[in-house]
Amino acid sequence: MLCILGVVLSSNDDSISSNTNSSITSLLKKQKSQGEIQAIKNVDEMQNAIDNTVWTHTKAGDLFWFKLEFKGGKVKTYRAFPSDGKWTFEEECPFTLEEGRFIDDGKRYIAAVIKTKDLSTPPKFIITNGHLNWLGFIDAGGFVLGDYEWD
Repeated sequence: MLCILGVVLSSNDDSISSNTNSSITSLLKKQKSQGEIQAIKNVDEMQNAIDNTVWTHTKAGDLFWFKLEFKGGKVKTYRAFPSDGKWTFEEECPFTLEEGRFIDDGKRYIAAVIKTKDLSTPPKFIITNGHLNWLGFIDAGGFVLGDYEWD
């Protein structure tokens, strides 16, 4: 079962690609370190914003919590019952980046599309207001940047 409801970016941003211009790289590094990636304008920015990051969805009251680790064109998915105190690995699968437009207002977005074997329609994730959100479930609270620290 693939559990994807929210994501958190980790602040490990040392491996941001050097093929983007320095002003974009500086902005993304600053946003990552502050945990607030905002408007993504193109596929290269999305790749730099999401690669080598961890996103978590740990909303109190939810039955399951979720974690996504993006690295090198693949994503590792995890889930947890909050009472377990640990993450359970689910699968590693490829992801691609694609541009699209919202059906209600026509605004453009860049999405990470996860090619999971468990879902017939691959989930798409976009970064809005500093959160990684499952397209279609944006009001669910989204994933936050960083790993959840179990005590």
